[in-house]
Amino acid sequence: MKVPFNKETLFGGEDSAILLALSQGQTHGDGPYTKKCHQFFETKYGEGVKKALLTTSCTMAFEMAFILSEIGSGDEVIMPSFGYPSAASSLMVHGAIPVFVDIDPETLSINENLIEAAITDKTKAIFVVHYAGVSCDMDKIMEIASRYGLKVIEDAAQAIGSKYKGKLLGIIGDFGCISFHGTKNIVCGEGGVLLVNREQDFHRSEIIWEKGTDRKQFLRGEVDKYSWVDLGSSYLPSELQAAFLSVQLENIEVATNLRKKIWTKYHTVFSLMASKWEVELPIIPHYNESNFHLYSLLFESRDRAISFANYMKEQEISAYFHFVPLHESQKGKSLGYTKDGFEVSSKVGNCLIRLPLYNSMTAEEQEYVIQKVVAFFEEKEKIGERGERGEKIKKQEQFEIRSNHEINS
Repeated sequence: MKVPFNKETLFGGEDSAILLALSQGQTHGDGPYTKKCHQFFETKYGEGVKKALLTTSCTMAFEMAFILSEIGSGDEVIMPSFGYPSAASSLMVHGAIPVFVDIDPETLSINENLIEAAITDKTKAIFVVHYAGVSCDMDKIMEIASRYGLKVIEDAAQAIGSKYKGKLLGIIGDFGCISFHGTKNIVCGEGGVLLVNREQDFHRSEIIWEKGTDRKQFLRGEVDKYSWVDLGSSYLPSELQAAFLSVQLENIEVATNLRKKIWTKYHTVFSLMASKWEVELPIIPHYNESNFHLYSLLFESRDRAISFANYMKEQEISAYFHFVPLHESQKGKSLGYTKDGFEVSSKVGNCLIRLPLYNSMTAEEQEYVIQKVVAFFEEKEKIGERGERGEKIKKQEQFEIRSNHEINS
């Protein structure tokens, strides 16, 4: 059996929505389906979303958040080293500087206890990554930000539907950014959304979204003609993407429940053997409601992780490492970073392997993955036992040789 790492799931109705969008004669962005998606986030998704703006990717949502936070040349943004590089790249495009800190060993999100020491007079924002749909202590993050007058930007790319103390991730900070990339719980091929959570940012967010113009105000009849008034770019996705996404969004709870079942089965089986196998399993803190985005195994060494990944590949199961920590990357090193101070990020980057998990994963596919995971560790255990027996025999032979030598002498 061949098991991929990910499969994109259709819930039914996506093709009809695309055809309807075509029949309405508008394929460019900000049409009826774009508005439907915006309305979903602003009315159905959860209290706190003041304005939602679809983007062509989550990276573009990051960029909009940085512009809205007035982050520019020489400014600093604190972010975890274990994260996707596009956030740091979109920050540096504007001349700003990413300041990396280590992650928490349980949540794998930014270690909130390291943030305050990284703050300087150049710091403008704290950028948190909700890895695998799990957050750090957002109360502490918000308290630090309030005390120092900093913006909080949430990378909720993997966290749609996840909650912190009952509140959806992405609507706690000043801005939230969610991804609809094909590997996420909810997809539209490529795409994202910027959640604008402070009313004072509404007006400017529309201008930045519309290429730096006041076109939205023109369409509402608020100005006679539109013109260039601020920074901006072409962040709008097409109506075809929005049509597809509109159907997916209505199925967030369905996707979460499907993934929860798969995640829970992995966890139930592997929890019985984790300590014996010397692997660490994912932790969902008591304050989090997860969207069960991914399931991982954290090995005690990189060699063991590589051995496992290769074994799974031989079984035609796709199991992958994740981010190269940003401080260890080629670009990170060019910024002067070394391995010092990033022990957890380095361990996770080198030793974490993600297992297949997708909405449409069948019970047979998952059972096959579980069988092969167990088989890997059983084989390693046998090799270890043979090695121990061999070592005991070797020591016994050496003892007998010494004993005979002593007798004969």
